[in-house]
Amino acid sequence: MRKSFVLPVLALFAFSHPSDASTKSKESDSSHVNVHKSVAAKHRALRYAGAHRHRGGSGDFEASVPAAGFGFCGAMVMPPAELREVSRGFSGYHSGIDLMAPMGSPIRAAAGGTVMYAGWYYAYGNIVDIQHADGVVTRYAHMSAFAPGIHAGTPIAVGGIIGEVGATGRAHGTHVHFEVRISGRPVDPRSYLGLAGCGTAPRPELVEEAHAPESAPGR
Repeated sequence: MRKSFVLPVLALFAFSHPSDASTKSKESDSSHVNVHKSVAAKHRALRYAGAHRHRGGSGDFEASVPAAGFGFCGAMVMPPAELREVSRGFSGYHSGIDLMAPMGSPIRAAAGGTVMYAGWYYAYGNIVDIQHADGVVTRYAHMSAFAPGIHAGTPIAVGGIIGEVGATGRAHGTHVHFEVRISGRPVDPRSYLGLAGCGTAPRPELVEEAHAPESAPGR
């Protein structure tokens, strides 16, 4: 009786342990993959920051650049398809405007152009940068996901879906942090979206929302 009881118990351990070890191995492999992806994402961000310097420092905000001078006065499409409100505006302490929208709702390209970068970017979380004419770049930050096929070099039409609203990076609430940059310098995007007139405005001092490192490895 004693032997017949022991053997099934041993058999139970013999079959259960490999399964447990396999599960732990898969979890470990998954952890290594996530770490690898994180490191890869940081290297991509560093390379992008090095190749496309985003200027910082006092006086680098170009708030006075009129949208009309670039043919964009009120011409850009509102990025979040389901805009709820504009929660925070452009200032010397904030390099864009925050457009509140539901989690996972679509984000549209404000104007036609070519994707410069799609990926993680420091406090901005997941971003897409789109190059337009005359050195104009639009940035869409804190995204929860990218639309299929969105990567550097992808042509995008005005209003094309580039991703989904989220709260990645340093964000409070689900929203799109939207920027317009001229030759690397942020400008007030309101007139570009038709939220303000296309006149001039005083230039505030700059305190960047997210600083890129001064140099990238291997550059």
